[in-house]
Amino acid sequence: METRTQNSSKFDHGNHVNGDTAWASLTQDAGAFVFALDSKGEFVYANRSGIGLLHDLAPDPVGRTLSALFGREFGDERLALMERARTTGQPARIMGMMNGVLLSEAYRSLRPQNGVEVCLLTAHPAGLEGDFTDFHANGDRYPARTNHLGKLAVLTERELELLHHIGMGRTSEETAHLMHRSTRTVEWHRASLGQKLNCDNRVQLARVAVRAGLNAVDLPFITALHRSAVRPRP
Repeated sequence: METRTQNSSKFDHGNHVNGDTAWASLTQDAGAFVFALDSKGEFVYANRSGIGLLHDLAPDPVGRTLSALFGREFGDERLALMERARTTGQPARIMGMMNGVLLSEAYRSLRPQNGVEVCLLTAHPAGLEGDFTDFHANGDRYPARTNHLGKLAVLTERELELLHHIGMGRTSEETAHLMHRSTRTVEWHRASLGQKLNCDNRVQLARVAVRAGLNAVDLPFITALHRSAVRPRP
């Protein structure tokens, strides 16, 4: 996979954010995926981490829209968050999956310059922020209604649940008990997972699960995630 060494941008952050040092800290030091979007949901900036997140969808997301990359429903939901951030002056937060990574997303409207309105999207992998099994009770953020599962979209709901259990470090016997299946059936599903995700063993599958953030949420969230997924275009 190609590695981008530079940020991509077609907007001047100095018109919207005070201080080059603060901007560098946000986009380079915090380990966050950082994007700027215009009022139509078009990417006008992406930091290096953000480019890496979306690279298999678009080598450079700048100039592409949320809807073009992730589908109309996904784009419309995020555009509504951007509008809420603009009208309230407060960040709008959501927990959603973007290209197969579960993210804690925050949308913040920046002050307009020369009539240009820009929304800053900062996102962190959910798995780095702790356990979100009680996320449904958190009034500050809420689960997304539309998610983009990336390469995980080929999985069935049962396979996504199994990947969650593998990410949690559970044995086949423990997983079989929780899924009300035989150990042999679980092993068969694990082999199918490996074929679909190009993983040779359980350790590789666990890495996929952790990177996706599936170890940070509970089973009801996993079920909702699968059922709210944007399906790949044929």
